[in-house]
Amino acid sequence: MFFFEETADSAANFGYLLRQQITQQEFTEMAWQSIVSSPEVAKESKHQIVETEHLMKSLLEQRNGLARRIFSKAGVDNTRLLDATEKFIQRQPKVVYPKHSSRMFIPN
Repeated sequence: MFFFEETADSAANFGYLLRQQITQQEFTEMAWQSIVSSPEVAKESKHQIVETEHLMKSLLEQRNGLARRIFSKAGVDNTRLLDATEKFIQRQPKVVYPKHSSRMFIPN
C-alpha cells in the first residue's frame, strides 16, 4: 500500500510545479494540437472549464495519434472509448448565455 506523506518540502515542490509554464516544446506536435483544441471542445459542449475529458476527446479524435495507438495496444476499442467520452461530456452541466443578457444560466 502506498501512502503519500505531505511534508513542507512536498507542498513546496507541488506549488513550484503549479507555477511552471507549459510550453509547446515539451510536447509532440499532435499532443500540442490536442491541448490547444481542448478549449474548443469544451466551448462546443457549452462548458465553462476545460476538463480532462475534453483533452481525452481531442486526443482520441486524432486517428493516427499516439493515444489511440497506446489504447489499441492495451486492447481498448478506440471508437467505443471516444463514444463513451462524448457521452460523458454531454452529461455534464452546461452553461448557457441567454440572448441579450450578460447573466449566465445553468440548465438542470
